[in-house]
Amino acid sequence: RTTGGGAAEPVLVGWSTSERVHELHGDVAGVTSSDADPTGEHYVSGRVVLDADSFAALEGEPFGRPEERAIVMHELGHLVGLGHVDDPRELMYPTVGRRLTYGPGDRAGLRVLGHLSC
Repeated sequence: RTTGGGAAEPVLVGWSTSERVHELHGDVAGVTSSDADPTGEHYVSGRVVLDADSFAALEGEPFGRPEERAIVMHELGHLVGLGHVDDPRELMYPTVGRRLTYGPGDRAGLRVLGHLSC
């Protein structure tokens, strides 16, 4: 969506802690909220908050970087409209597993979202 001056509204991605963002309590490594246009039909902006402590803990792990990337991709999936799925082989499963990239079901969901009118 653009504002009256034609500038696109931003997506904010940042880091915080569970002390400041209560939704990050427990094993939650990120939370996302999306803002819709006035009709409620299209997401136009949003916020991704990543847990600084979770990312710090991953820094020294052998698969830390790929797991961090998977968490960000998962949250960006939410940002554009993907929800959680029941299949642990998909990146949009509620917890990070062995999947570090979008799975076939995730990609199918993104394809559907990509064919919606803008």
